[in-house]
Amino acid sequence: MTLMKKNPASLAFHKIPTTREEIKSTIEKSCIPSLYWILSGKAGSGKTLVMENIASAECYPLHSSRLIDKNICTQLLFESLLAKELCQQPLRFLVEDKGRKVAHLSIPDKLLGAWNKAPHFVVETPLETRVENIYQAHVAHQAEDKAQLVYLEQNQERLGRELYHKLRKLCEAATFEKDAELHKEWIRLLIIEHLDPVFEYYFQHKRASVLFSGSIDEVSLYLKNEIDILKTSAANPEKKNTSGSSKQKSQESKV
Repeated sequence: MTLMKKNPASLAFHKIPTTREEIKSTIEKSCIPSLYWILSGKAGSGKTLVMENIASAECYPLHSSRLIDKNICTQLLFESLLAKELCQQPLRFLVEDKGRKVAHLSIPDKLLGAWNKAPHFVVETPLETRVENIYQAHVAHQAEDKAQLVYLEQNQERLGRELYHKLRKLCEAATFEKDAELHKEWIRLLIIEHLDPVFEYYFQHKRASVLFSGSIDEVSLYLKNEIDILKTSAANPEKKNTSGSSKQKSQESKV
């Protein structure tokens, strides 16, 4: 199951017969932490792959960044598309942890608060694998040669002057020479000097919510097992659900 049909947001807008009040009400009724599992991990760790591995009617993948057309989507349209997704009734929504901002838009405060309190699952992937993943996803098959330079230009304030100039110099050389290894060099530097520290800063307040951490395969298997437990509990309401409790303690020391 995919999150939504591949329609531009402009077309999807006409398929959502909801008022501003209905959108707000739908979102607020969904602000319950137990409805969600949050999938976290550093850049390039493979969170999207995990979501694809376990997507089902029982575990619904909620990719907030895929709901929008960055060129035309307004906050109201974004929230209406989000409300439409929240009308699904899975056992759990699986949400990729991207923080408050989605491009130029924002996750509603109450919903973000529920997500922050929900159980978190962390995908752990070696640095070099993450470098390769980012290269394949954002460079190797990129039609526009200067797309990476544009990205750096747009984020130079966050990167800081010194790191920005280092990254730009490497990226320009890699683009000019069409050198994959040079591209991976600036991606590696970006991860180590910027992306990982930012992740650690924001994630430090969520560590108490982590139920499990592991590789792509380990997290996928764990979540599939949890879904099986929830399905059994739903079929047998009198049986107490102990989902996640058996492995939580062993994982707390790992995270």
